[in-house]
Amino acid sequence: MPSVALTGTNFNEVTTFQIARYPAECLLAGCCNRDIICNGIARPLHDMGEQPCMRAPNPHIAQQPIGLRGEMHCAHLQQGKTAHNLRIAQKEGGSRKVEPCDAIAVIDTTAIFTIARHLHRFSMGARPSQGLQRRTALANRINTPYPSKSMDMTRIITQPHPNPVAATERAERIANPGFGKIFTDHMVIARYVEGKGWGDAELTARAPLSIDPACAVLHYAQEIFEGLKAYRHADGAMALFRPDANAARFNQSATRMAMPHFPEDVFVDACKAIARIDAAWFPPVDGGSLYLRPFMFASEVFLGVKPSNEYLFIVLAAASGGYFKPGASGINLLVSDHDSRSGPGGTGAAKCGGNYAASLRFQAESIARGYDQIVFLDAVERRYVEELGGMNLFFVFDDGSILTPPLDGCILPGITRDSILTLARDKGLRVREERYSIDAWRADAVSGKLRETFACGTAAVVTPVASVSGDGFKAKIGAGATGQLTEALRSQLVAIQRGTAADPYGWVQRID
Repeated sequence: MPSVALTGTNFNEVTTFQIARYPAECLLAGCCNRDIICNGIARPLHDMGEQPCMRAPNPHIAQQPIGLRGEMHCAHLQQGKTAHNLRIAQKEGGSRKVEPCDAIAVIDTTAIFTIARHLHRFSMGARPSQGLQRRTALANRINTPYPSKSMDMTRIITQPHPNPVAATERAERIANPGFGKIFTDHMVIARYVEGKGWGDAELTARAPLSIDPACAVLHYAQEIFEGLKAYRHADGAMALFRPDANAARFNQSATRMAMPHFPEDVFVDACKAIARIDAAWFPPVDGGSLYLRPFMFASEVFLGVKPSNEYLFIVLAAASGGYFKPGASGINLLVSDHDSRSGPGGTGAAKCGGNYAASLRFQAESIARGYDQIVFLDAVERRYVEELGGMNLFFVFDDGSILTPPLDGCILPGITRDSILTLARDKGLRVREERYSIDAWRADAVSGKLRETFACGTAAVVTPVASVSGDGFKAKIGAGATGQLTEALRSQLVAIQRGTAADPYGWVQRID
Protein backbone atom coordinates (compact mmCIF):
# COMPACT_ATOMS: atom_id res chain seq x y z
CA MET A 1 0.00 0.00 0.00
CA PRO A 2 1.42 3.48 -0.81
CA SER A 3 2.80 5.56 2.01
CA VAL A 4 1.96 9.15 2.84
CA ALA A 5 4.39 11.72 4.16
CA LEU A 6 3.78 15.12 5.71
CA THR A 7 5.31 18.56 5.48
CA GLY A 8 4.48 21.33 7.88
CA THR A 9 2.53 24.54 7.59
CA ASN A 10 0.10 26.28 9.90
CA PHE A 11 -3.67 26.05 9.90
CA ASN A 12 -5.89 27.26 12.66
CA GLU A 13 -7.94 24.69 14.57
CA VAL A 14 -11.30 25.98 13.38
CA THR A 15 -10.30 25.56 9.75
CA THR A 16 -8.96 22.13 10.50
CA PHE A 17 -12.20 21.07 12.12
CA GLN A 18 -14.13 22.31 9.13
CA ILE A 19 -11.89 20.36 6.81
CA ALA A 20 -12.35 17.23 8.89
CA ARG A 21 -16.10 17.44 9.37
CA TYR A 22 -17.57 19.24 6.41
CA PRO A 23 -17.90 16.84 4.74
CA ALA A 24 -15.94 14.18 6.65
CA GLU A 25 -12.56 14.73 5.04
CA CYS A 26 -10.74 11.63 6.21
CA LEU A 27 -7.63 11.59 4.04
CA LEU A 28 -5.44 10.93 7.07
CA ALA A 29 -7.51 7.86 7.88
CA GLY A 30 -7.36 7.96 11.66
CA CYS A 31 -3.57 8.23 11.77
CA CYS A 32 -2.20 10.44 14.50
CA ASN A 33 1.49 10.72 13.63
CA ARG A 34 3.86 10.67 10.71
CA ASP A 35 5.28 7.22 11.47
CA ILE A 36 1.91 5.49 11.38
CA ILE A 37 0.98 7.27 8.17
CA CYS A 38 4.27 6.36 6.51
CA ASN A 39 3.78 2.75 7.52
CA GLY A 40 0.97 2.63 5.03
CA ILE A 41 -2.25 2.69 7.01
CA ALA A 42 -3.55 5.41 4.73
CA ARG A 43 -3.17 6.00 1.03
CA PRO A 44 -4.26 9.02 -1.00
CA LEU A 45 -7.63 9.38 -2.63
CA HIS A 46 -6.69 10.79 -6.02
CA ASP A 47 -8.00 11.52 -9.47
CA MET A 48 -5.54 10.22 -12.04
CA GLY A 49 -6.64 12.71 -14.71
CA GLU A 50 -6.55 15.93 -12.80
CA GLN A 51 -6.53 16.58 -9.05
CA PRO A 52 -6.81 14.66 -5.81
CA CYS A 53 -10.17 14.88 -4.19
CA MET A 54 -11.47 14.02 -0.77
CA ARG A 55 -15.00 12.91 -0.15
CA ALA A 56 -17.04 11.51 2.72
CA PRO A 57 -17.36 7.71 2.68
CA ASN A 58 -21.11 7.85 2.26
CA PRO A 59 -22.07 8.02 -1.45
CA HIS A 60 -25.29 9.84 -0.59
CA ILE A 61 -23.42 12.99 0.42
CA ALA A 62 -23.36 15.40 -2.51
CA GLN A 63 -21.05 18.14 -1.22
CA GLN A 64 -18.10 19.16 -3.35
CA PRO A 65 -14.65 17.90 -2.42
CA ILE A 66 -12.36 20.43 -0.77
CA GLY A 67 -8.72 20.51 0.15
CA LEU A 68 -6.57 22.05 2.84
CA ARG A 69 -7.42 25.77 2.91
CA GLY A 70 -8.51 25.68 -0.67
CA GLU A 71 -7.68 23.11 -3.34
CA MET A 72 -4.81 20.65 -3.34
CA HIS A 73 -3.18 19.89 -6.67
CA CYS A 74 -0.99 17.04 -7.76
CA ALA A 75 1.18 16.06 -10.65
CA HIS A 76 0.02 13.33 -12.99
CA LEU A 77 0.47 9.84 -11.69
CA GLN A 78 3.62 8.23 -13.04
CA GLN A 79 3.30 4.49 -12.85
CA GLY A 80 6.26 2.44 -11.69
CA LYS A 81 8.17 5.22 -9.97
CA THR A 82 8.53 5.85 -6.27
CA ALA A 83 10.10 9.30 -6.22
CA HIS A 84 7.81 12.14 -7.29
CA ASN A 85 5.03 9.62 -7.92
CA LEU A 86 2.25 11.80 -6.55
CA ARG A 87 2.75 15.29 -5.19
CA ILE A 88 0.19 17.29 -3.35
CA ALA A 89 0.63 20.95 -2.56
CA GLN A 90 -1.44 23.89 -1.47
CA LYS A 91 -2.74 26.32 -4.06
CA GLU A 92 -2.23 29.89 -2.90
CA GLY A 93 -3.01 32.78 -5.18
CA GLY A 94 -2.86 30.64 -8.30
CA SER A 95 0.66 29.39 -7.65
CA ARG A 96 1.68 25.85 -6.86
CA LYS A 97 4.12 24.75 -4.23
CA VAL A 98 5.20 21.20 -5.05
CA GLU A 99 7.66 19.43 -2.80
CA PRO A 100 9.45 16.28 -3.98
CA CYS A 101 9.35 13.25 -1.74
CA ASP A 102 10.17 9.56 -1.96
CA ALA A 103 6.75 8.75 -0.59
CA ILE A 104 3.68 8.40 -2.77
CA ALA A 105 2.10 11.61 -1.50
CA VAL A 106 3.00 14.72 0.42
CA ILE A 107 0.26 16.25 2.55
CA ASP A 108 1.11 19.77 3.66
CA THR A 109 -0.38 20.17 7.13
CA THR A 110 0.43 20.65 10.78
CA ALA A 111 -2.68 21.50 12.76
CA ILE A 112 -4.51 18.54 11.26
CA PHE A 113 -2.94 16.50 14.06
CA THR A 114 -5.12 18.31 16.56
CA ILE A 115 -8.09 16.40 15.21
CA ALA A 116 -6.45 13.34 13.69
CA ARG A 117 -7.31 11.13 16.65
CA HIS A 118 -10.99 11.72 15.95
CA LEU A 119 -10.79 10.43 12.40
CA HIS A 120 -11.45 6.82 11.49
CA ARG A 121 -9.62 4.46 9.18
CA PHE A 122 -10.50 4.49 5.57
CA SER A 123 -8.89 2.71 2.66
CA MET A 124 -8.59 5.24 -0.12
CA GLY A 125 -9.16 3.92 -3.61
CA ALA A 126 -8.44 5.47 -7.01
CA ARG A 127 -10.63 5.65 -10.08
CA PRO A 128 -9.35 7.08 -13.43
CA SER A 129 -10.99 10.16 -14.93
CA GLN A 130 -12.74 10.43 -18.29
CA GLY A 131 -10.94 13.21 -20.18
CA LEU A 132 -10.81 16.45 -18.23
CA GLN A 133 -13.91 15.69 -16.17
CA ARG A 134 -13.13 15.08 -12.53
CA ARG A 135 -14.49 11.83 -11.12
CA THR A 136 -14.82 11.48 -7.37
CA ALA A 137 -13.38 8.32 -5.85
CA LEU A 138 -15.21 7.11 -2.79
CA ALA A 139 -13.48 5.72 0.26
CA ASN A 140 -14.21 2.15 1.28
CA ARG A 141 -14.34 1.96 5.03
CA ILE A 142 -12.52 -0.78 6.84
CA ASN A 143 -14.76 -2.93 9.05
CA THR A 144 -17.97 -1.25 7.93
CA PRO A 145 -20.37 -1.67 10.88
CA TYR A 146 -23.62 -1.33 8.96
CA PRO A 147 -24.23 -0.37 5.33
CA SER A 148 -24.55 3.39 4.72
CA LYS A 149 -23.80 4.31 8.33
CA SER A 150 -20.84 6.71 8.17
CA MET A 151 -18.78 8.08 11.03
CA ASP A 152 -17.63 11.67 10.96
CA MET A 153 -15.19 13.09 13.43
CA THR A 154 -16.73 13.77 16.83
CA ARG A 155 -15.36 15.89 19.65
CA ILE A 156 -16.72 16.70 23.11
CA ILE A 157 -17.85 20.26 23.80
CA THR A 158 -18.21 21.08 27.49
CA GLN A 159 -21.08 23.24 28.69
CA PRO A 160 -21.10 22.99 32.52
CA HIS A 161 -24.39 22.92 34.39
CA PRO A 162 -25.37 26.54 35.18
CA ASN A 163 -27.11 25.52 38.41
CA PRO A 164 -25.69 22.26 39.80
CA VAL A 165 -26.99 20.63 42.97
CA ALA A 166 -25.72 22.41 46.07
CA ALA A 167 -22.90 20.70 47.96
CA THR A 168 -24.98 20.12 51.11
CA GLU A 169 -27.86 18.55 49.20
CA ARG A 170 -25.45 16.45 47.15
CA ALA A 171 -23.83 15.13 50.33
CA GLU A 172 -27.23 14.06 51.65
CA ARG A 173 -28.10 12.25 48.44
CA ILE A 174 -24.86 10.27 48.19
CA ALA A 175 -24.68 9.31 51.88
CA ASN A 176 -26.75 6.19 51.18
CA PRO A 177 -27.16 6.09 47.40
CA GLY A 178 -28.27 2.51 46.78
CA PHE A 179 -27.72 1.50 43.17
CA GLY A 180 -28.71 3.42 40.05
CA LYS A 181 -31.01 5.94 41.71
CA ILE A 182 -28.93 9.04 42.45
CA PHE A 183 -27.88 10.77 39.25
CA THR A 184 -25.23 13.43 38.85
CA ASP A 185 -25.48 16.92 37.38
CA HIS A 186 -24.33 16.21 33.84
CA MET A 187 -24.75 13.97 30.83
CA VAL A 188 -23.04 13.56 27.47
CA ILE A 189 -25.21 13.62 24.35
CA ALA A 190 -24.43 13.27 20.63
CA ARG A 191 -26.70 13.06 17.59
CA TYR A 192 -26.41 10.96 14.46
CA VAL A 193 -28.12 11.67 11.15
CA GLU A 194 -27.82 9.33 8.18
CA GLY A 195 -25.69 10.90 5.46
CA LYS A 196 -24.00 13.30 7.90
CA GLY A 197 -22.70 10.97 10.59
CA TRP A 198 -22.08 11.85 14.22
CA GLY A 199 -22.04 15.46 15.28
CA ASP A 200 -20.08 16.80 18.22
CA ALA A 201 -20.86 15.37 21.63
CA GLU A 202 -21.90 17.81 24.32
CA LEU A 203 -21.11 17.47 28.01
CA THR A 204 -24.03 19.41 29.39
CA ALA A 205 -26.61 19.61 32.17
CA ARG A 206 -28.63 16.43 32.65
CA ALA A 207 -32.19 17.15 31.60
CA PRO A 208 -35.31 15.30 30.42
CA LEU A 209 -35.59 14.36 26.77
CA SER A 210 -38.44 15.48 24.56
CA ILE A 211 -39.49 12.50 22.42
CA ASP A 212 -42.18 12.32 19.76
CA PRO A 213 -44.76 9.53 20.29
CA ALA A 214 -43.68 8.12 16.94
CA CYS A 215 -40.00 7.93 17.98
CA ALA A 216 -38.68 4.69 16.48
CA VAL A 217 -37.27 3.24 19.69
CA LEU A 218 -40.72 3.29 21.31
CA HIS A 219 -42.07 0.99 18.61
CA TYR A 220 -39.16 -1.14 17.38
CA ALA A 221 -36.81 -1.23 20.40
CA GLN A 222 -33.66 -0.33 18.48
CA GLU A 223 -31.55 0.39 21.54
CA ILE A 224 -28.25 -0.68 23.13
CA PHE A 225 -26.36 0.25 26.27
CA GLU A 226 -23.27 -0.38 28.36
CA GLY A 227 -22.38 -0.25 32.04
CA LEU A 228 -19.05 0.59 33.63
CA LYS A 229 -17.75 2.18 36.82
CA ALA A 230 -15.50 5.07 37.72
CA TYR A 231 -13.44 4.32 40.84
CA ARG A 232 -11.60 6.66 43.19
CA HIS A 233 -8.03 5.66 43.98
CA ALA A 234 -6.21 6.33 47.24
CA ASP A 235 -4.54 9.46 45.86
CA GLY A 236 -7.94 10.94 44.99
CA ALA A 237 -7.68 10.33 41.24
CA MET A 238 -10.61 8.83 39.36
CA ALA A 239 -10.11 5.84 37.08
CA LEU A 240 -12.05 3.61 34.69
CA PHE A 241 -11.71 -0.14 34.31
CA ARG A 242 -11.36 -1.41 30.74
CA PRO A 243 -13.52 1.28 29.10
CA ASP A 244 -12.04 0.36 25.73
CA ALA A 245 -13.61 -3.10 26.08
CA ASN A 246 -16.98 -1.50 26.79
CA ALA A 247 -16.58 0.69 23.71
CA ALA A 248 -15.78 -2.33 21.54
CA ARG A 249 -18.72 -4.34 22.89
CA PHE A 250 -20.99 -1.33 22.39
CA ASN A 251 -20.19 -1.36 18.69
CA GLN A 252 -20.62 -5.13 18.49
CA SER A 253 -24.10 -4.63 19.89
CA ALA A 254 -24.67 -1.82 17.40
CA THR A 255 -23.79 -4.10 14.51
CA ARG A 256 -26.29 -6.73 15.68
CA MET A 257 -29.03 -4.12 16.09
CA ALA A 258 -28.39 -2.45 12.68
CA MET A 259 -27.18 0.76 14.32
CA PRO A 260 -24.21 2.99 13.47
CA HIS A 261 -20.95 2.51 15.31
CA PHE A 262 -19.91 5.22 17.73
CA PRO A 263 -16.24 6.30 17.67
CA GLU A 264 -14.59 4.21 20.36
CA ASP A 265 -12.10 6.88 21.42
CA VAL A 266 -14.93 9.38 21.87
CA PHE A 267 -16.88 6.77 23.85
CA VAL A 268 -13.99 6.48 26.29
CA ASP A 269 -13.43 10.25 26.37
CA ALA A 270 -17.12 10.82 27.10
CA CYS A 271 -16.99 8.44 30.07
CA LYS A 272 -13.88 10.13 31.38
CA ALA A 273 -15.37 13.59 30.88
CA ILE A 274 -18.51 12.94 32.90
CA ALA A 275 -16.56 11.15 35.66
CA ARG A 276 -14.17 14.08 35.82
CA ILE A 277 -16.76 16.86 35.97
CA ASP A 278 -19.00 14.99 38.45
CA ALA A 279 -16.25 13.53 40.64
CA ALA A 280 -17.77 15.26 43.68
CA TRP A 281 -20.72 12.84 43.39
CA PHE A 282 -18.52 9.86 44.30
CA PRO A 283 -20.30 8.29 47.29
CA PRO A 284 -18.41 7.85 50.60
CA VAL A 285 -19.67 4.29 51.13
CA ASP A 286 -18.03 0.89 51.08
CA GLY A 287 -17.83 -0.35 47.49
CA GLY A 288 -18.97 3.03 46.18
CA SER A 289 -18.50 4.13 42.58
CA LEU A 290 -19.85 6.34 39.87
CA TYR A 291 -21.81 3.95 37.70
CA LEU A 292 -21.73 5.10 34.07
CA ARG A 293 -24.46 4.24 31.60
CA PRO A 294 -23.65 4.93 27.92
CA PHE A 295 -26.58 4.11 25.64
CA MET A 296 -27.87 4.73 22.13
CA PHE A 297 -31.36 4.60 20.72
CA ALA A 298 -33.23 5.18 17.46
CA SER A 299 -34.64 8.72 17.57
CA GLU A 300 -36.13 9.11 14.10
CA VAL A 301 -39.85 9.89 14.01
CA PHE A 302 -41.54 7.29 11.78
CA LEU A 303 -43.60 4.13 11.74
CA GLY A 304 -42.19 1.32 9.64
CA VAL A 305 -39.98 -1.70 10.18
CA LYS A 306 -36.53 -0.54 9.09
CA PRO A 307 -33.36 0.73 10.71
CA SER A 308 -33.67 4.30 11.91
CA ASN A 309 -31.85 7.15 10.14
CA GLU A 310 -31.32 9.10 13.37
CA TYR A 311 -29.88 8.16 16.76
CA LEU A 312 -28.98 9.67 20.11
CA PHE A 313 -25.92 8.62 22.11
CA ILE A 314 -26.04 9.55 25.79
CA VAL A 315 -23.90 8.89 28.87
CA LEU A 316 -25.38 9.19 32.36
CA ALA A 317 -23.63 8.85 35.73
CA ALA A 318 -25.12 7.64 39.01
CA ALA A 319 -23.61 7.66 42.49
CA SER A 320 -23.92 4.02 43.52
CA GLY A 321 -23.19 1.62 46.34
CA GLY A 322 -23.36 -2.18 46.27
CA TYR A 323 -25.71 -3.98 43.89
CA PHE A 324 -26.98 -6.51 46.43
CA LYS A 325 -27.93 -5.88 50.05
CA PRO A 326 -24.87 -5.83 52.35
CA GLY A 327 -24.29 -8.64 54.80
CA ALA A 328 -25.59 -11.50 52.67
CA SER A 329 -23.35 -14.59 52.58
CA GLY A 330 -24.41 -15.37 49.03
CA ILE A 331 -27.33 -15.09 46.64
CA ASN A 332 -30.02 -17.70 46.16
CA LEU A 333 -30.97 -18.60 42.61
CA LEU A 334 -34.10 -19.99 40.99
CA VAL A 335 -33.97 -21.84 37.67
CA SER A 336 -36.45 -20.68 35.05
CA ASP A 337 -38.43 -23.69 33.86
CA HIS A 338 -40.30 -21.93 31.07
CA ASP A 339 -38.88 -18.50 30.19
CA SER A 340 -35.80 -18.05 27.96
CA ARG A 341 -33.55 -15.02 27.78
CA SER A 342 -32.31 -15.65 24.23
CA GLY A 343 -32.01 -18.29 21.56
CA PRO A 344 -29.73 -19.30 18.67
CA GLY A 345 -29.52 -16.52 16.11
CA GLY A 346 -31.06 -14.03 18.52
CA THR A 347 -29.67 -11.01 20.30
CA GLY A 348 -28.27 -12.75 23.38
CA ALA A 349 -24.73 -11.54 22.76
CA ALA A 350 -25.86 -7.93 22.30
CA LYS A 351 -26.36 -5.66 25.29
CA CYS A 352 -29.80 -4.44 24.30
CA GLY A 353 -32.81 -3.65 26.43
CA GLY A 354 -34.98 -6.35 24.91
CA ASN A 355 -32.85 -9.10 26.44
CA TYR A 356 -33.37 -7.65 29.89
CA ALA A 357 -37.06 -7.02 29.32
CA ALA A 358 -37.45 -10.71 28.49
CA SER A 359 -36.11 -11.57 31.96
CA LEU A 360 -38.31 -9.25 33.99
CA ARG A 361 -41.43 -11.40 34.33
CA PHE A 362 -39.67 -14.37 35.88
CA GLN A 363 -37.27 -12.10 37.77
CA ALA A 364 -40.22 -10.47 39.54
CA GLU A 365 -41.74 -13.88 40.22
CA SER A 366 -38.52 -15.22 41.72
CA ILE A 367 -38.09 -12.20 44.01
CA ALA A 368 -41.67 -12.60 45.19
CA ARG A 369 -40.77 -16.18 46.13
CA GLY A 370 -37.74 -15.06 48.13
CA TYR A 371 -34.93 -15.58 45.60
CA ASP A 372 -32.33 -13.05 44.49
CA GLN A 373 -31.78 -13.92 40.84
CA ILE A 374 -32.92 -16.26 38.11
CA VAL A 375 -30.96 -18.81 36.07
CA PHE A 376 -31.75 -19.12 32.37
CA LEU A 377 -31.27 -22.38 30.49
CA ASP A 378 -30.69 -22.80 26.77
CA ALA A 379 -33.80 -22.24 24.65
CA VAL A 380 -33.46 -25.42 22.57
CA GLU A 381 -33.00 -28.33 24.97
CA ARG A 382 -33.72 -26.45 28.20
CA ARG A 383 -30.89 -28.35 29.86
CA TYR A 384 -27.78 -26.23 29.74
CA VAL A 385 -27.01 -23.32 32.04
CA GLU A 386 -26.47 -20.01 30.27
CA GLU A 387 -26.48 -17.00 32.60
CA LEU A 388 -28.44 -15.02 35.15
CA GLY A 389 -30.70 -12.11 34.33
CA GLY A 390 -27.69 -9.80 34.20
CA MET A 391 -24.57 -11.76 35.18
CA ASN A 392 -22.31 -14.57 33.99
CA LEU A 393 -21.77 -17.73 36.06
CA PHE A 394 -18.63 -19.59 37.17
CA PHE A 395 -18.31 -23.02 38.80
CA VAL A 396 -15.34 -24.16 40.94
CA PHE A 397 -14.74 -27.91 41.36
CA ASP A 398 -12.89 -30.06 43.87
CA ASP A 399 -10.00 -30.63 41.44
CA GLY A 400 -9.33 -26.88 41.36
CA SER A 401 -10.70 -26.36 37.86
CA ILE A 402 -13.11 -23.59 36.90
CA LEU A 403 -15.94 -23.85 34.37
CA THR A 404 -18.05 -21.17 32.73
CA PRO A 405 -20.58 -21.56 29.91
CA PRO A 406 -19.11 -20.81 26.47
CA LEU A 407 -19.91 -17.75 24.39
CA ASP A 408 -22.21 -19.28 21.80
CA GLY A 409 -24.04 -16.17 20.66
CA CYS A 410 -26.75 -16.55 23.30
CA ILE A 411 -24.65 -15.27 26.23
CA LEU A 412 -23.42 -11.73 26.78
CA PRO A 413 -19.60 -11.59 26.55
CA GLY A 414 -19.07 -10.05 29.97
CA ILE A 415 -16.03 -7.86 30.55
CA THR A 416 -15.84 -8.98 34.17
CA ARG A 417 -16.14 -12.57 32.90
CA ASP A 418 -13.19 -12.04 30.58
CA SER A 419 -11.17 -10.43 33.38
CA ILE A 420 -11.87 -13.37 35.72
CA LEU A 421 -10.78 -15.83 33.03
CA THR A 422 -7.51 -13.94 32.61
CA LEU A 423 -6.80 -13.81 36.35
CA ALA A 424 -7.63 -17.49 36.82
CA ARG A 425 -5.41 -18.64 33.96
CA ASP A 426 -2.55 -16.49 35.22
CA LYS A 427 -2.90 -18.25 38.58
CA GLY A 428 -2.26 -21.52 36.76
CA LEU A 429 -5.81 -22.76 37.19
CA ARG A 430 -7.40 -25.05 34.63
CA VAL A 431 -10.21 -23.07 33.04
CA ARG A 432 -12.90 -24.66 30.92
CA GLU A 433 -15.44 -22.88 28.76
CA GLU A 434 -17.93 -25.71 28.35
CA ARG A 435 -21.64 -26.42 28.48
CA TYR A 436 -22.89 -27.40 31.93
CA SER A 437 -26.32 -28.93 32.44
CA ILE A 438 -28.68 -28.10 35.27
CA ASP A 439 -28.76 -31.82 36.16
CA ALA A 440 -24.96 -31.86 36.49
CA TRP A 441 -25.05 -28.67 38.59
CA ARG A 442 -27.57 -30.25 40.96
CA ALA A 443 -25.70 -33.56 41.21
CA ASP A 444 -22.28 -31.95 41.67
CA ALA A 445 -23.60 -29.66 44.40
CA VAL A 446 -25.12 -32.58 46.30
CA SER A 447 -22.03 -34.81 45.95
CA GLY A 448 -19.60 -32.08 46.94
CA LYS A 449 -17.75 -32.18 43.63
CA LEU A 450 -18.86 -28.58 43.08
CA ARG A 451 -17.21 -26.47 45.77
CA GLU A 452 -18.12 -22.93 44.76
CA THR A 453 -20.35 -21.02 42.36
CA PHE A 454 -20.21 -17.30 41.76
CA ALA A 455 -21.82 -14.74 39.48
CA CYS A 456 -20.00 -11.77 38.00
CA GLY A 457 -20.80 -8.54 36.23
CA THR A 458 -19.95 -4.86 36.28
CA ALA A 459 -22.62 -3.93 38.80
CA ALA A 460 -22.18 -6.81 41.25
CA VAL A 461 -18.46 -7.47 40.48
CA VAL A 462 -18.08 -11.01 41.93
CA THR A 463 -20.95 -12.40 44.03
CA PRO A 464 -21.01 -15.86 45.66
CA VAL A 465 -23.98 -18.16 45.04
CA ALA A 466 -25.31 -19.84 48.19
CA SER A 467 -27.92 -22.11 46.62
CA VAL A 468 -29.78 -23.04 43.46
CA SER A 469 -33.38 -24.20 43.32
CA GLY A 470 -35.59 -25.56 40.58
CA ASP A 471 -38.55 -27.76 39.91
CA GLY A 472 -38.62 -30.05 42.95
CA PHE A 473 -35.10 -29.45 44.23
CA LYS A 474 -32.89 -27.11 46.21
CA ALA A 475 -29.11 -27.55 46.33
CA LYS A 476 -26.74 -25.79 48.66
CA ILE A 477 -23.42 -24.78 47.10
CA GLY A 478 -20.43 -25.75 49.25
CA ALA A 479 -20.76 -24.15 52.68
CA GLY A 480 -23.41 -21.76 51.40
CA ALA A 481 -21.03 -18.83 51.74
CA THR A 482 -18.16 -17.16 49.92
CA GLY A 483 -15.64 -19.77 48.79
CA GLN A 484 -11.90 -19.42 49.03
CA LEU A 485 -11.22 -19.07 45.30
CA THR A 486 -14.24 -16.79 44.81
CA GLU A 487 -12.87 -14.44 47.45
CA ALA A 488 -9.32 -14.59 46.05
CA LEU A 489 -10.44 -13.70 42.53
CA ARG A 490 -12.79 -11.00 43.75
CA SER A 491 -10.13 -9.42 45.97
CA GLN A 492 -7.56 -9.41 43.19
CA LEU A 493 -9.97 -7.89 40.68
CA VAL A 494 -11.25 -5.20 43.07
CA ALA A 495 -7.69 -4.30 44.08
CA ILE A 496 -6.76 -3.70 40.45
CA GLN A 497 -9.92 -1.69 39.84
CA ARG A 498 -9.40 0.51 42.88
CA GLY A 499 -5.67 0.97 42.39
CA THR A 500 -4.48 -0.86 45.52
CA ALA A 501 -2.70 -3.55 43.50
CA ALA A 502 -0.52 -3.50 40.41
CA ASP A 503 -2.24 -3.64 37.03
CA PRO A 504 -0.03 -5.79 34.78
CA TYR A 505 -2.74 -5.94 32.09
CA GLY A 506 -3.17 -2.22 31.42
CA TRP A 507 -6.85 -2.45 32.31
CA VAL A 508 -7.09 0.71 34.42
CA GLN A 509 -7.26 4.14 32.76
CA ARG A 510 -6.74 7.02 35.15
CA ILE A 511 -8.66 10.21 34.58
CA ASP A 512 -6.35 13.22 34.66
